[in-house]
Formats: sequence, C-alpha cells, structure tokens
Amino acid sequence: MKRNNIYLLITLLSILLSCNSDEKVNGNGFVRIGIITNTSVITKAEGDVEIKNIRLVISNVTENSSDKDWSKEYNFAPDAPSEDIELAPGNYKLVAIASNGSEVADGFTPAYMGEAMVEVTAGNTSTAWIECKLTTVKVLVEYASSVVGTYQTEYKTVVGGVAFSGEEKRAGYIAPGNLSVDFMFKDNAGSWQTISLDKIAEAKAQEYYKIKISMKSTEGEGDGSSEGAANISIQVGEENPRDIEVGIVLPKVVVTTLDAENVLTNSATLKGKYVSPSGKVTPSNPKFFYRKKGVTEWQNSISASSSDVNTQYLASLIGLDDDTEYEYKFMEKGNSVDFKTKVGDKTLEKKAIGVTVAYVYGELNTNAVDAYFEYILASETDWSHATKVLAVLDTEGNYKAELTGLSANQSYQYRFMESKVIQTLTTCSSISIQSVTAGADYAKVKWNIQSSKNLLDTDEVIVSYKYKKQGDSWGEVQSLVIEMQENGNKNIITGLEQNGTYCIDDENKTFTTLKNASFDTWFKGSNKAWYANEKDSYDFWATGNEGVRKASKDSNTEPIEGRDGVKEHAAKLTSINAKILMFGFFAAGNLYTGSFNFTSLSDAMNADKAKKFPKFGQSFSTRPTGLNGWYKYTSTNIDQGLDKSDSRYGMKDKCQIYVKLFTGDQYDASTINSTTYIAEGEYSSDEDVTEWTPFELDLTYHDSENIPTRIAIVATSSIYGGDFIGALNSILYVDDFELVYDYTKSPYIN
Repeated sequence: MKRNNIYLLITLLSILLSCNSDEKVNGNGFVRIGIITNTSVITKAEGDVEIKNIRLVISNVTENSSDKDWSKEYNFAPDAPSEDIELAPGNYKLVAIASNGSEVADGFTPAYMGEAMVEVTAGNTSTAWIECKLTTVKVLVEYASSVVGTYQTEYKTVVGGVAFSGEEKRAGYIAPGNLSVDFMFKDNAGSWQTISLDKIAEAKAQEYYKIKISMKSTEGEGDGSSEGAANISIQVGEENPRDIEVGIVLPKVVVTTLDAENVLTNSATLKGKYVSPSGKVTPSNPKFFYRKKGVTEWQNSISASSSDVNTQYLASLIGLDDDTEYEYKFMEKGNSVDFKTKVGDKTLEKKAIGVTVAYVYGELNTNAVDAYFEYILASETDWSHATKVLAVLDTEGNYKAELTGLSANQSYQYRFMESKVIQTLTTCSSISIQSVTAGADYAKVKWNIQSSKNLLDTDEVIVSYKYKKQGDSWGEVQSLVIEMQENGNKNIITGLEQNGTYCIDDENKTFTTLKNASFDTWFKGSNKAWYANEKDSYDFWATGNEGVRKASKDSNTEPIEGRDGVKEHAAKLTSINAKILMFGFFAAGNLYTGSFNFTSLSDAMNADKAKKFPKFGQSFSTRPTGLNGWYKYTSTNIDQGLDKSDSRYGMKDKCQIYVKLFTGDQYDASTINSTTYIAEGEYSSDEDVTEWTPFELDLTYHDSENIPTRIAIVATSSIYGGDFIGALNSILYVDDFELVYDYTKSPYIN
C-alpha cells in the first residue's frame, strides 16, 4: 500500500506503558489512540492533498449498557498530541475522518475515513490504531479541443452525480458502485441535450478514473449535413491505464437564419428555422439577436415564436432607424443575415423663409394618406402642442407646406410626419424692396433682407410685392421664392410695356422701362440709313446715320450680333472720316435718346451748324439712380479734327456712355454746357475690351426735389466726337442697357 502522507495525531511513545502501569482511582479506564491518514489511490500516490483536520467520533456499543447510544466527537490538528481519553468500562467504536478542513459534500472535497473497536477496562489504558483511507472514487474529466471548438455553446459531464463543466479542472469524488457518465450539451436552440452511459465500470473506493470527452465529425445522410459524434475515453488511473472507449452519435440540430420580411422604415419581421432529426426537439427559449451593421457586440435580443410552418420562428422587430443596415441571427450560433430598413418620411433641409411665413419640404416614403408638417418654437420640447399643417405634393415630387402667422425674427423647429429628423428655421426680421433694374420690358427687383441669421447665397427667401402702371389700380400682392445669390439678378416682372412708368409697393417707388434697351429692334430706311427703332424715325433712339449717309456708303452705327448670339441684337458704333464733295469731316459712332435734325449739306460743312443736328433727350418723368449695360471697345490714337499742337493729339481715344436728367427742351452739342441738369453720370474708358464686359454708372443728383422731364442717354465711340475730334476706327459695341432705381439712395433718401 502506497502512502502519501502519514499523520500521527496521537503520538505513540516508542516504549508503551503497560496497560496497568497508571494508577486509576475512579473505576474508569483510558484509551490511547493512534491515527494514520493514507491519501493514496490504487493506481497512483497522491502528493498534493493537505490534511488540516481529523474528526474522531467515539460511540459506546456495549451491550446492556445504559449509555449504549452515547457518542462524543473530538477534533484534532494532524500533528497535535492528545492526552489519554477517560472512558467508562465497555466496548467502543472509534471512527476517524481526515479532511482538508471541510467536509462539505460538494463532490470536489476528498474525505479519508477509518474505524476500529476498542474495549476499555477499569483501571487500565487501552491502545487503538486507526488508518484513514479514501472511501470514494476519484474522478477527473478532461475535454478535447474538438469539444471546446464544436458548435455547442455549453457542455458539462455528470459522473456519479458530480457535474464537471467545461472549465472545471479539479478532481471529483463519487460514491463507489456502477460508474455512469452523462455528457450534457446545449444545442443551437439553447436546449440541454443528454447522452447517458450507464455501468461503464464497477468503481471501487480509492480507484482513480480519468474521463476524456472528445468529438469527431461523421458524414450525415440525405442532404449531406454533418453530425457530431462523441467519444468518451475512460482511463483507470495514469499508471497501467485501462481504456474504455464509447462512441455515440449526437443529433445535429440545424438552425438557419432566413431573410427578413416586411422590412419597412422602422420595423421588420425576422425569420428563423429550427430542425432536429427527430422532429421532436424544440428550443427552450428561442431568440433572435440583432445589431446595427458595424457594431461589435450583439447587444439586442427579442424572443421568437413558432409559426407552425416548416418549423419556422418569427419575431416582429420595431423601433428601428430608417435607411439603416442591420444584421441578425436566429439563436446564438445561427448564421447572420443582413437587411436594410426603407428610407422613412424625411424632413428635408430645403426651406424658404419670409418674415411671417415659411415654406417647408418633406419626402414621403410611407403609405400615409394625409401628409402633414408640425412645428413648435425652437425653445419648446413638447410636440403634443405642435401646430399641424397639411402638406401638398409639389412639382418636384416632394411635399410642401406653408407655415403662416409666424413671428418676425423667431426660431422654430419642425418635422414632417413625426420624422426623427427635426429641422429649424429662423424668420427674417424685415424684407423690403431696395431697388429695381428696368430693361425694355422687364424689371429685376432687389430686396433688402434683414435676418439675425447669417444667410448664405443658396438660402431661399420668400418675398412679396405689388406693382401697377402709373395711373392704374394696384394688382394683387405677388409672392415668390428667390435664392440670395439671385437677389436683384432675376427677371422678376416680365411683359412690361416699353417706355412705360410703373409703381412698385407704393406710389413713391416708381420706375420706367427703357425702350429697345437691348437694341433688338432695327429698321433700314429708304435712305439706306440704320435706325434703332421700328421705323425710319427717332421715336426714342437716334444716331447720326442720316447725315453720314449723305457722305458715306454705310452707316457708322449699325446692328450686329448681340450677347445672346442673335443677329442684329446689339449696336456697333464706329468713328469714321465722312467726305462731302472735296471736304471731309470726322464722324464718331453715336447712339442716343433724342432726334437728329439734318438740314443741308452746306450746314453739314459748317461745324457750328452741324453741332446742332443731334438733339439730346426724350420725355421722361422718373428718377433712376444709375445705368447698367454691356460693352466692348477698340481704341486708336486721336488724329482727327485737331492739329498736332493740341495736347490731345496722339492720345488714345476714349469711349463714353453718359446719362443726363433735366427739364425743358432738348439740348445739342452747342448748348450742352448751358443746360441745367437734375442728375448726371458718366462712364468712359480708353482700354481695349475684346469680350462683352458689364459697366455701371451712378447718377449724381444736383436737385432731389424736382422730377425730370427728359432723359439723355448717350453712347459714342469717341469722347470728343461732338467737337468732330477723335480717332479713325475707334469702335464701341453696346448691348442690354438697364436703368437702375435704388430706393435707398438719393433722391429717395436725403
């Protein structure tokens, strides 16, 4: 017999006293006990068991004794000596239990027990030896890597009532007898399955069994699905082991995650399939696990219910985010399937804001019948008191609602169809008309838009206005949406009467359209001269072509292709040398509002009389603040109409465009400096400009009280052309004139 540790609790003297060597005075006897603990097993000596306590139970078994059922317990440390125990004469049973300090029956605490009989006689000391041996069967369970890595989520082995989990490394201790092994595992459905092996061996006390659980794959039948096979190997100890191998087939439960159905904006129906070979096994707690795509952990689960159709399980999932990718699986080890929720009803960022009104937009992706918006103040949080407004489908396929009755310079939050996306807007502080730019038959309006929010070029603003022809009644208020970058650069009002005077917003804000402002209308008279009008008359624009045609084959002011690429939609003004008989004179290209009063060739050869041919000014009764337009120019050096001693000789010629507002009669080149002007402005340049380029000139008002009765707009290819001075082949091109009325400037504001 091998022994690991032998503890002598009551140290025996090497020379024992004789049984009657001690003097006894009360008629009792004594017992002297020696206890030896033997921790070995049959197949291997144990070297790691530490004995911390020995419990001794002494029971009286004397026949016909009144204390026959008497018993008493003693506890000793394994190495502590003990005094002799005094007992009444009789027969006694001695039971010693050695342990590591705990005798709790947890299946993992070894206990060593031994017993002996002793007779106590009066006046004598008896001696008893007890050897404590293992009274149970030692069992250790190991799991092969094939088990650890298999599809079961949990497993354990129960041997003799002691459960060994997958992580259990300790040895267990079971009662002797038929050795049974129950291998238990959780299938993919989360249900415990048990494979029982009875009477594997007849286990005896002090035997050591080492059980190893392993698995191997086998080919299934039918669809070729694989099944698991468990092999249980039992070694009796580690020295000269006796192996017992038992192979058992484990039924494979097939769990499949199916494609989701009824996927909407915030909900979906999850589907899974559970199949066991017998058709009788069902999952104990079937669940779906789901998460947003890209999230690491499966943080959410939902219980599933059977649909009783082909062992399918379903779950309705709600509260999802729209337009979002999710993945889910049926049961813990099921395959993963993706789905994406539909795009929900969206509150679009697009909006248009006014002072007391706003347009908001949404995208409807559900089957809602009545689409609506709701809004509250930005400072509020309770949507139950929100104002609802029905929405209508617009031409771009979105839904639009008009929010009215808003407060100026106030922030609001709004949403479409209770969308999770909430947008905000801030109404403007004020919107008023700042200016009008009038062409031939249209007007571009610019608004003064005040807002506490920094508006971007792409922000849309709701503006409103009313206008009428002077003398008529007011029409209805017009509303429209403009982008900030368009403000003042869009033809807001079209179809106006040329050379017509209109009021906008109030009687004081007037503007007059400029007849044939884009020079799209030309007429070639019987004298072969070009007129910038509908006939050979000077109903608005005039040129010197009628006089030039007396001396030259062609007009020096003529129509050309305009900025719009259309023939005869712009004007070309060329400085030339016209000859009458033997005499030549310089003629600058010119175009002006007024008339041309040619009298005779003899007057044409007289400079003072020729200066009176052009009469400047047409009837006009409003107060523009500027003139815009487009031009190109080619300049040459001045060499006509003056001698070389003049400081202007050899200088680059200049083009000139000017505006004069005045009252009274038309003026000519001889009276230009004696006329009193209400306002005037000029643009001139000697630079060569080869591409169409915009110009702007502002009018300076000398009289902000009186209304002008005439307007003179003059364009010439040579700035000194009125004095017959300039450069040959200086050429000016003009197109798209517009009068500007800025109501924030003089004379509207002093």
